[in-house]
Amino acid sequence: MLNIFEGCTSLTSVTIPESVTIIGSSAFSDCCSLTSVTIPNSVISIGSDAFEDCTNLFVITIPESVTNIGSSAFERTPWFNNQPDGLVYAGKVAYKYKGTMPEGTEVVINEGTLGIAGGAFSGCSGMISITIPESVSFIGSGAFSGCIGLTSITIPNSVVSIESNTFSGCSTLSSITIPSSITSIGTWAFQSCSSLTTIFIPNSVTTIGNYAFSGCSGLTSVTIGKNVRTIGNHAFESCSGLTSVTIGNSVTTIDNYAFFRCSSLISINIPNSVTSIGHSVFSDCTSLTSVSFPASLTSIGGGAFSNCTSLTSVIIPNCVTSIGNSTFSQCSNLTSITIPESVTSIGDYAFSRCSGLTSITIPESVITIGEGAFYGCSGLASITIPNSVPSIGSSAFRGCSSLNSVTIPNSVTSIGSYAFQNCTSLTSVTIPERVTDIGSNAFQGCSGLISIVIPNSVISIGGEAFSGCSSLTSITIPENVISIGGRAFYGCSGLSTVTLENNAIVSASRTGSTSMNTIFGDQVQEYVLGNNITDIGKYAFYGCNNLNCIILGNNISNIGYKAFPQTASLYTSIGKTLLTLWSNGYENIKETETSRSLSVPEMSVLAKTASSLTLSFLNPFTELTETVKVSGTPIEKKENGYEIKLTGLSPYETYDFSFTLTSEDATYERTYSFRTEPLTLTTQQPKVINVGNVIVAAESNLDDEETNVGFEWRRTDWTDEFASNTGTAYLYEGRMEGYIRNLYTEKLWKYRPYYQSDSGNRYYGEWVGIDPTNTSYFEPTVHTYAQFNVIGNRAEVKGYAMRGTDNVVSQGFMYWPGNTSVSLRKKANSVPDNVTVVNASGNVMTATLEDLEYETTYNYVAFVTTSEGETFYGELQTFSTSIDPDGIEEVKASEDAVEIARYDIQGRKIAKPQKGINIIRYADGTTRKVLVK
Repeated sequence: MLNIFEGCTSLTSVTIPESVTIIGSSAFSDCCSLTSVTIPNSVISIGSDAFEDCTNLFVITIPESVTNIGSSAFERTPWFNNQPDGLVYAGKVAYKYKGTMPEGTEVVINEGTLGIAGGAFSGCSGMISITIPESVSFIGSGAFSGCIGLTSITIPNSVVSIESNTFSGCSTLSSITIPSSITSIGTWAFQSCSSLTTIFIPNSVTTIGNYAFSGCSGLTSVTIGKNVRTIGNHAFESCSGLTSVTIGNSVTTIDNYAFFRCSSLISINIPNSVTSIGHSVFSDCTSLTSVSFPASLTSIGGGAFSNCTSLTSVIIPNCVTSIGNSTFSQCSNLTSITIPESVTSIGDYAFSRCSGLTSITIPESVITIGEGAFYGCSGLASITIPNSVPSIGSSAFRGCSSLNSVTIPNSVTSIGSYAFQNCTSLTSVTIPERVTDIGSNAFQGCSGLISIVIPNSVISIGGEAFSGCSSLTSITIPENVISIGGRAFYGCSGLSTVTLENNAIVSASRTGSTSMNTIFGDQVQEYVLGNNITDIGKYAFYGCNNLNCIILGNNISNIGYKAFPQTASLYTSIGKTLLTLWSNGYENIKETETSRSLSVPEMSVLAKTASSLTLSFLNPFTELTETVKVSGTPIEKKENGYEIKLTGLSPYETYDFSFTLTSEDATYERTYSFRTEPLTLTTQQPKVINVGNVIVAAESNLDDEETNVGFEWRRTDWTDEFASNTGTAYLYEGRMEGYIRNLYTEKLWKYRPYYQSDSGNRYYGEWVGIDPTNTSYFEPTVHTYAQFNVIGNRAEVKGYAMRGTDNVVSQGFMYWPGNTSVSLRKKANSVPDNVTVVNASGNVMTATLEDLEYETTYNYVAFVTTSEGETFYGELQTFSTSIDPDGIEEVKASEDAVEIARYDIQGRKIAKPQKGINIIRYADGTTRKVLVK
C-alpha cells in the first residue's frame, strides 16, 4: 500500500513501481506541484482522497487493472475539474457523477465497467433507476448514499461485498435483491432505508456489519442466511415495523443493540449456534412476548431485554453462568422466569422494575446478587436467598412494596445500603448471626416492620438504616455495636423503648458525645442501659425531649457534660433505686474541671451517594475553639455541632477530614476517612416527543444537588474528530433528565449521560441510540420535592417539571389547608376547591407561599397544565406552620411551673436558650416571652 507522499508540495513527478498493488488513502493528497501520474497495471485499488487537492494534476493514466477507487480520490484536481458534467469514468471505474443530476434520471453504467467508486452517486436525489452491468465486481462505500429518488436496484452476481454506507439514506428504496455472490454487508450499508419492507440475506453472506439496517422502519420481515456468523452492533436497530426475523443456524454472536427498539417484533427464536447475546440486543422491543433460548447460550449481555414490556415468561438455559446488568429491567409484565443452577451471579438491576414478577426462585449456585437486582419489583411477595450468597447488594430489593416474606441465609455477612428500602409490606426480618454491617437506609421506610432482631455479630448500623419504620415499638442494640449512623431510627414514630446492652453506643471510650437524639429522633420515651456501661458521654441523650425514663446500669461512674436533655419529666434510676426527679434537666448535674477534660466524639456519615457525603459531628462547646477542615478549608460550625454536606465529589473515592479541638491548655487533632459510593449511571431509552425534539434520561445514584451533570449527543456516523454536543440535566431522586431540541432528522443519533466532579474528572454512562423521527405520545414528568423550609407563616417549596408531547401552558404549585386526602389524577377536580395556585417557571421550580395561617397543616403539590387542557401532578407533600408569636400573651408562670418547650421569635422550636426573644411554654398551659442577653 502506497500512502507516504501526503503533503509533499514540491513533488512534481512520481514513478510508481510495478510491485505496488494498492495506492492508499490520501497517498498523494495536497501534492500541489504534481502535474501528471501514470499508474502501472499492477495497481488494483486507489484509496479515498488519494490525489485530493493536487491542484496542478492535469494528466492521470489509469489502467484497466483498477477496479476499486475510493471516494474523493481525485477531488479538486484539474483532471476532474476539466471533465464534462455527467458520469465521469476513471479507467474502467465509474468514478463520480459531476454536476446536478436532473429529476427522473435513469442511469445506465457502460458495459465493461469494472467498478463503481465510493460516493459515485452520493446525494444524487434525481436518480430514479440504475442499470449495473455484470462486469462490475466492486461498488464502493457510500456509492448510492442519499439517493432518495431510487426505488429499486439489482446488484449483479459479480459483486462480492456491499460496502459501508452504500445505500444509507435511500429512503424510497423499496426493493433490492442481494445476490448469492455477496459475502459481507458493511457498516451502515442500508441505514435509514425506511421504505424497505422485506430483506432476504443469502447463504453466501457471513457478516452483517454494525448499523447495517438500522432505521429501516418499514422493514417487516428479515431472513438471515445459514452462513452468517455475526450480526453486528445495532444491525437492525429501530426497525420499528419488524415483526418477524429468521436467524440461520450458523450465527454464533448477536452483538450489542442488534435488534434494539424493534418495537413490533413479537417473537424470536435464537438458533442453537448462538453462544452469546450482546448488550441491549432486544432492549425496547416492547411487543416481544416470547423468546426461545438455545441450550448453547452461555452469556446474556446487560440490558439485553430491558423494557420488553410485553414479555411475560422466560426460561434461561442451563449453560448461562451470569445474568448481566439490567438484563430484564423494566419488563413490567414478566410474571415468570426460570433461573438455572448454572447461574452464579445476578447483575446490577437485572430485574429492576419488573412489577409483574410475584415470585422468583434463586438457585443455590448464585453467589452474587448485584446492586438493585430486584429494585422496584412492586409485585414480588416473597423471596428466598440461597445459602451461597455472602452479601445482599445495595438497593437489591429496594421498593419491593409487596414483599412480605424474606429469608436471609446464614451465609450473609453484610446487608447493603438501601437493600430493603420502602418494602412497606415487610413485617418481620431475621438477620443472621454472621452479619456485621447493616448498610445505610437498608430498611428505611419499611413502615410495616413490626419487629427485628439485631444479632450480636453486628458492629455497625448505617445512617437512616431503619428510619421511617413507624410500626417498630422497641429495639435492642447488642453490646458489640460501636457505630450507629445518624438518624438510624429517625421517624420511627412507634418506637418507645430502646435497650442498649452493656457497652453499646453510649460508652465515652467508644463514641464519646454521640447524640441519641440524632440516632433515634426525639420520640423515644425510655432507654435501658446495660450494666457493663461505665461512662455516659457528653451530650449522649441531648435533645431527646420526650424522654421520661432512663434505666442506668449498676456500674455508671461518670456522666458527661450535658449528657441528658432539658426536660422536667425525666426519671433516672441506678439498679432498683430511684435517683431523682430533675426539675430543670441537665443543669442539676454539677460539673467539675476534671469532668470537662478535652475529648472528641466520632464523626459519622449521615448519608452518602456517588457524589456526596453528609457528615455529622455533634460537639457544641461554645467556650472552646473548634475547626473542621476538609482539604485545608474550614467548614462553618452549626448551632448544635456540625452537619456537613459535601457535593461534587468523585465516585468511589476516599476523602480525609481533619478535626482540631483546642482549649486553653490542650489541643486534640484527629483525621477521619470516608469513601463515596461507586457510581451508577444507567442510560434510559429516549422519548421523542415530536420530530427532532427528544427527552433523554438516566438513572443514577448522584446527589440531587449536583449541577455538573448532563448529556452528550452526536450523530452515529460522526468520527471522533467531531466533538459531541452537550447540555445540562436535572436530577430528581437520582434520575437525570434533559431536553434535546432540533436534531437533524435525516440521521440517527446517540447520547449518553455524564457527571463531572469538582476535581474535573468526567464519568459517562453507555451510549443509547436516538431516531429523531420515531415519535410517541408522552405525558409530562412532574415531581414535588419533600424539601421545604417553614419560617413562621411562610413556606419555601420546590418542584420539578419536564414537558411531554403537548406544550406546557402553566406550571407551579397548588396548596390548601387541612389534612385532606386526595387521589391525584389528570383532572382539575382531583384537588379541593379551596386551592391557591402559585405559578413558577423552569425545570426545577421554587416558590414562596406567603401569609399562611399559623399552627396549620398544609398540603401542596407541583402541577403542569398542557395545551390540551390536562393537568398533571407531582407527589402530595405536607408541612405545618409555626405558632403565632404575636398571639402569645405575656402570662407569668407559677413558681413551680415546668418548662415543656421553647421557641424563637419566628416560631421555630429550639433545644436551649438563644440570644434574643425566647417564647416558653409551661406544663400548666401558660406561656411567657423571655429576653435572653
